[in-house]
Amino acid sequence: MLDRVLGPLVRHTLGLPRPVLRRIAGRALRNDRGDALDVQTQALLKLADLARVPKMHELRPSEGRAAQDRNAALVDPAPTPVASVDDTSFEGPGGPVAVRIYRPHGARPMPALVYFHGGGFVIGSFATHDGTCRALATEGECVVLSVDYRLAPEHPFPAAVDDCIAAFRWAPRQRPVAGRGPSAHRRGR
Repeated sequence: MLDRVLGPLVRHTLGLPRPVLRRIAGRALRNDRGDALDVQTQALLKLADLARVPKMHELRPSEGRAAQDRNAALVDPAPTPVASVDDTSFEGPGGPVAVRIYRPHGARPMPALVYFHGGGFVIGSFATHDGTCRALATEGECVVLSVDYRLAPEHPFPAAVDDCIAAFRWAPRQRPVAGRGPSAHRRGR
């Protein structure tokens, strides 16, 4: 129930004009180089603070993963259309590593981008970064290979890094530009 109310509220708020968002967010937060945090991001953080949403570092990994799943659905409800989304895997250092391949519209040779989702190697998944990968494929006019690496604490360091390195080495041997890579199967759009 709460997500049905929060989703439209968050999306509406993020669509407000920048001066209004700045009033919501307060003065610009800056890093040590003087770069300002994006006003939409800062407004979203301010709203989360006002709603007393627990901080990620205060949650157990399972709670953080559930929260990120909910938040991703709130912020990006309508995915950017792409030509295809295919799931495949390869044999990594600790077993199979899942890869999701996003192809933008247009049947021409294009570069590939190997994408490792955020989350500090503890949270994050295909689902939480689907919108980002679709946007990268469409706006970047490239094939995106999103890697679902092993997460800590179930898989201690350096498991995630090993999976990412293996994926980076695996990617050039595939045919993401010319067609489907080996053992890929259709995932939907």
